[in-house]
Amino acid sequence: MEHLERAPIAEAILDWRVEPADGITVDAFAEAASCLADELPRKTVGTRVEGVFEVREGELLPSDPPEAVRYGFLLGSADGKRAAQFRVDGFSAHQLRPYPGWGDLSSAALNWWLLYAELALPKRVVRLAARYINRFTLPSYTEDLEEWLAAPPPIPQDLPQVLSQFLTRVTIHEAETGNAAHVTQTMEHNPDTESVVLILDIEAFRAISAPADSDRIAETLASLRVLKNRIFFESVTPRTLELFR
Repeated sequence: MEHLERAPIAEAILDWRVEPADGITVDAFAEAASCLADELPRKTVGTRVEGVFEVREGELLPSDPPEAVRYGFLLGSADGKRAAQFRVDGFSAHQLRPYPGWGDLSSAALNWWLLYAELALPKRVVRLAARYINRFTLPSYTEDLEEWLAAPPPIPQDLPQVLSQFLTRVTIHEAETGNAAHVTQTMEHNPDTESVVLILDIEAFRAISAPADSDRIAETLASLRVLKNRIFFESVTPRTLELFR
Protein backbone atom coordinates (compact mmCIF):
# COMPACT_ATOMS: atom_id res chain seq x y z
CA MET A 1 0.00 0.00 0.00
CA GLU A 2 1.06 3.58 -0.67
CA HIS A 3 2.60 5.51 2.22
CA LEU A 4 0.92 8.89 2.70
CA GLU A 5 3.18 11.63 4.02
CA ARG A 6 0.23 13.56 5.48
CA ALA A 7 -2.06 10.75 6.53
CA PRO A 8 -5.39 12.11 7.85
CA ILE A 9 -5.36 9.87 10.94
CA ALA A 10 -6.84 11.81 13.86
CA GLU A 11 -6.61 8.83 16.24
CA ALA A 12 -5.35 5.25 16.00
CA ILE A 13 -6.41 2.65 18.57
CA LEU A 14 -5.20 -0.92 19.03
CA ASP A 15 -7.54 -2.78 21.36
CA TRP A 16 -7.48 -6.09 23.24
CA ARG A 17 -10.59 -7.58 24.88
CA VAL A 18 -9.97 -10.34 27.40
CA GLU A 19 -11.69 -12.85 29.61
CA PRO A 20 -10.48 -11.48 32.95
CA ALA A 21 -8.99 -13.49 35.77
CA ASP A 22 -11.36 -14.34 38.58
CA GLY A 23 -11.59 -11.62 41.19
CA ILE A 24 -9.41 -9.07 39.38
CA THR A 25 -9.88 -5.41 40.29
CA VAL A 26 -8.49 -2.10 39.07
CA ASP A 27 -5.91 -2.23 41.86
CA ALA A 28 -4.05 -4.89 39.87
CA PHE A 29 -2.84 -2.12 37.53
CA ALA A 30 -1.45 0.23 40.17
CA GLU A 31 2.10 -0.85 39.35
CA ALA A 32 1.71 0.04 35.66
CA ALA A 33 2.08 3.77 36.31
CA SER A 34 5.51 3.37 37.90
CA CYS A 35 6.68 0.87 35.26
CA LEU A 36 5.77 3.25 32.41
CA ALA A 37 6.55 6.54 34.15
CA ASP A 38 9.20 7.54 31.59
CA GLU A 39 6.99 6.91 28.55
CA LEU A 40 3.56 7.71 29.98
CA PRO A 41 3.90 10.00 33.02
CA ARG A 42 0.29 11.19 33.14
CA LYS A 43 -2.16 9.05 35.10
CA THR A 44 -5.97 9.26 35.16
CA VAL A 45 -8.36 6.92 36.92
CA GLY A 46 -11.29 5.92 34.72
CA THR A 47 -14.68 5.83 36.42
CA ARG A 48 -18.26 5.24 35.37
CA VAL A 49 -21.55 5.71 37.19
CA GLU A 50 -23.47 2.51 37.92
CA GLY A 51 -26.85 2.00 39.56
CA VAL A 52 -29.84 -0.30 39.66
CA PHE A 53 -33.28 0.87 38.53
CA GLU A 54 -36.70 -0.72 38.68
CA VAL A 55 -40.10 0.07 37.21
CA ARG A 56 -42.71 0.69 39.88
CA GLU A 57 -46.27 1.71 38.99
CA GLY A 58 -45.14 2.87 35.58
CA GLU A 59 -42.25 4.94 36.91
CA LEU A 60 -38.52 4.28 36.58
CA LEU A 61 -37.05 4.52 40.07
CA PRO A 62 -33.54 3.88 41.38
CA SER A 63 -33.50 1.01 43.87
CA ASP A 64 -29.93 1.79 44.93
CA PRO A 65 -28.08 5.11 44.87
CA PRO A 66 -25.83 5.35 41.78
CA GLU A 67 -22.13 5.13 42.55
CA ALA A 68 -18.90 5.89 40.72
CA VAL A 69 -17.06 2.67 39.88
CA ARG A 70 -13.41 2.57 38.82
CA TYR A 71 -12.87 0.54 35.64
CA GLY A 72 -9.20 1.19 34.85
CA PHE A 73 -6.25 3.51 34.49
CA LEU A 74 -5.36 5.76 31.56
CA LEU A 75 -1.65 6.48 31.29
CA GLY A 76 -0.64 9.26 28.90
CA SER A 77 2.48 10.80 27.42
CA ALA A 78 3.67 14.24 28.48
CA ASP A 79 2.54 15.79 25.19
CA GLY A 80 -0.89 14.15 25.34
CA LYS A 81 -0.43 12.39 21.98
CA ARG A 82 -0.12 8.79 23.18
CA ALA A 83 -1.87 6.76 25.87
CA ALA A 84 -2.43 3.25 27.21
CA GLN A 85 -5.63 2.19 28.92
CA PHE A 86 -5.49 -0.66 31.47
CA ARG A 87 -8.99 -2.04 32.11
CA VAL A 88 -10.37 -5.08 33.89
CA ASP A 89 -11.84 -6.31 30.60
CA GLY A 90 -8.95 -5.40 28.33
CA PHE A 91 -6.24 -3.05 27.16
CA SER A 92 -5.88 -0.41 24.46
CA ALA A 93 -3.13 1.78 23.01
CA HIS A 94 -4.03 5.21 21.58
CA GLN A 95 -2.15 7.55 19.25
CA LEU A 96 -3.28 11.03 18.20
CA ARG A 97 -1.90 12.87 15.20
CA PRO A 98 0.78 13.16 14.03
CA TYR A 99 0.74 9.41 13.37
CA PRO A 100 4.26 7.95 13.68
CA GLY A 101 3.60 4.83 11.59
CA TRP A 102 2.43 1.29 12.22
CA GLY A 103 5.81 -0.02 13.31
CA ASP A 104 6.22 2.58 16.03
CA LEU A 105 2.70 2.29 17.44
CA SER A 106 2.37 -1.50 17.26
CA SER A 107 5.78 -2.02 18.87
CA ALA A 108 4.88 0.22 21.81
CA ALA A 109 1.41 -1.31 22.12
CA LEU A 110 2.72 -4.88 22.18
CA ASN A 111 5.26 -3.97 24.87
CA TRP A 112 2.57 -2.36 27.01
CA TRP A 113 0.36 -5.38 26.42
CA LEU A 114 3.01 -7.65 27.91
CA LEU A 115 2.94 -5.53 31.07
CA TYR A 116 -0.86 -5.66 31.13
CA ALA A 117 -0.81 -9.45 30.78
CA GLU A 118 1.76 -9.75 33.57
CA LEU A 119 -0.38 -7.69 35.94
CA ALA A 120 -3.87 -8.87 34.93
CA LEU A 121 -3.17 -12.53 34.12
CA PRO A 122 -6.17 -12.73 31.77
CA LYS A 123 -7.58 -16.17 31.01
CA ARG A 124 -7.51 -15.50 27.27
CA VAL A 125 -7.77 -12.83 24.60
CA VAL A 126 -11.23 -12.87 22.99
CA ARG A 127 -11.10 -9.95 20.54
CA LEU A 128 -8.51 -7.78 18.79
CA ALA A 129 -9.18 -4.55 16.91
CA ALA A 130 -7.38 -1.83 15.00
CA ARG A 131 -9.47 1.32 14.81
CA TYR A 132 -8.38 4.31 12.74
CA ILE A 133 -10.36 7.54 12.74
CA ASN A 134 -9.50 9.60 9.67
CA ARG A 135 -10.57 13.23 9.59
CA PHE A 136 -9.86 15.66 6.77
CA THR A 137 -11.09 19.03 5.59
CA LEU A 138 -12.00 19.52 1.95
CA PRO A 139 -10.51 22.53 0.16
CA SER A 140 -13.98 23.98 -0.38
CA TYR A 141 -17.63 23.01 -0.10
CA THR A 142 -18.77 20.69 -2.86
CA GLU A 143 -22.18 19.36 -3.83
CA ASP A 144 -20.68 16.24 -5.40
CA LEU A 145 -19.26 13.91 -2.76
CA GLU A 146 -18.40 11.39 -5.46
CA GLU A 147 -15.35 13.56 -6.09
CA TRP A 148 -14.04 12.59 -2.65
CA LEU A 149 -15.66 9.33 -1.53
CA ALA A 150 -15.98 6.10 -3.49
CA ALA A 151 -19.32 5.29 -1.85
CA PRO A 152 -21.10 8.48 -0.72
CA PRO A 153 -24.72 8.22 0.43
CA PRO A 154 -27.12 8.17 -2.54
CA ILE A 155 -29.89 10.77 -2.79
CA PRO A 156 -32.91 10.19 -5.01
CA GLN A 157 -32.43 12.20 -8.19
CA ASP A 158 -35.54 14.38 -7.82
CA LEU A 159 -34.63 15.55 -4.30
CA PRO A 160 -32.32 18.48 -3.45
CA GLN A 161 -28.74 17.29 -3.84
CA VAL A 162 -26.98 19.59 -1.34
CA LEU A 163 -25.95 17.77 1.85
CA SER A 164 -25.09 19.50 5.12
CA GLN A 165 -24.56 16.28 7.07
CA PHE A 166 -24.80 12.51 6.71
CA LEU A 167 -23.93 9.31 8.55
CA THR A 168 -23.48 5.83 7.09
CA ARG A 169 -22.23 2.65 8.78
CA VAL A 170 -21.68 -0.80 7.34
CA THR A 171 -20.05 -3.95 8.71
CA ILE A 172 -18.14 -6.10 6.25
CA HIS A 173 -16.62 -9.56 6.68
CA GLU A 174 -13.50 -11.11 5.14
CA ALA A 175 -14.21 -14.83 4.87
CA GLU A 176 -10.65 -15.96 4.18
CA THR A 177 -9.17 -14.40 7.35
CA GLY A 178 -12.11 -14.19 9.74
CA ASN A 179 -11.58 -10.43 9.99
CA ALA A 180 -14.46 -7.97 9.94
CA ALA A 181 -14.74 -4.19 9.97
CA HIS A 182 -17.16 -1.47 10.96
CA VAL A 183 -16.87 1.34 8.40
CA THR A 184 -18.46 4.66 9.32
CA GLN A 185 -18.59 7.73 7.09
CA THR A 186 -19.89 11.10 8.18
CA MET A 187 -19.64 14.74 7.21
CA GLU A 188 -19.68 17.95 9.16
CA HIS A 189 -20.57 21.16 7.34
CA ASN A 190 -19.73 24.52 8.87
CA PRO A 191 -22.08 27.07 7.23
CA ASP A 192 -20.06 30.00 8.58
CA THR A 193 -16.89 29.04 6.72
CA GLU A 194 -18.43 26.81 4.03
CA SER A 195 -15.83 24.20 4.99
CA VAL A 196 -16.56 20.49 5.01
CA VAL A 197 -14.93 17.90 7.24
CA LEU A 198 -15.18 14.25 6.19
CA ILE A 199 -14.68 11.50 8.78
CA LEU A 200 -13.84 7.94 7.77
CA ASP A 201 -13.84 5.73 10.86
CA ILE A 202 -12.55 2.18 10.26
CA GLU A 203 -12.53 -0.46 12.99
CA ALA A 204 -11.09 -3.76 11.77
CA PHE A 205 -11.56 -6.56 14.30
CA ARG A 206 -11.49 -10.31 14.85
CA ALA A 207 -12.94 -12.56 17.53
CA ILE A 208 -10.27 -15.00 18.71
CA SER A 209 -9.46 -17.31 21.60
CA ALA A 210 -5.78 -17.18 22.45
CA PRO A 211 -3.53 -17.05 25.51
CA ALA A 212 -1.99 -13.70 26.38
CA ASP A 213 1.48 -14.71 25.12
CA SER A 214 0.32 -16.18 21.80
CA ASP A 215 2.12 -15.26 18.59
CA ARG A 216 -1.35 -15.03 17.05
CA ILE A 217 -1.83 -11.62 18.67
CA ALA A 218 0.84 -9.81 16.65
CA GLU A 219 -0.09 -11.78 13.53
CA THR A 220 -3.77 -10.90 13.90
CA LEU A 221 -3.05 -7.21 14.45
CA ALA A 222 -0.91 -7.17 11.31
CA SER A 223 -3.75 -8.82 9.38
CA LEU A 224 -6.22 -6.24 10.69
CA ARG A 225 -3.89 -3.48 9.54
CA VAL A 226 -3.96 -4.89 6.01
CA LEU A 227 -7.76 -4.89 5.97
CA LYS A 228 -7.90 -1.40 7.46
CA ASN A 229 -5.57 -0.05 4.78
CA ARG A 230 -7.49 -1.80 2.02
CA ILE A 231 -10.75 -0.25 3.21
CA PHE A 232 -9.24 3.23 3.43
CA PHE A 233 -7.76 3.26 -0.06
CA GLU A 234 -10.91 1.77 -1.59
CA SER A 235 -13.13 4.29 0.23
CA VAL A 236 -11.58 7.51 -1.09
CA THR A 237 -10.95 8.81 -4.59
CA PRO A 238 -7.63 9.70 -6.26
CA ARG A 239 -8.50 13.38 -5.77
CA THR A 240 -8.80 12.82 -2.02
CA LEU A 241 -5.49 11.01 -1.88
CA GLU A 242 -3.80 14.03 -3.41
CA LEU A 243 -4.64 15.95 -0.21
CA PHE A 244 -2.40 13.61 1.80
CA ARG A 245 0.62 13.16 -0.47
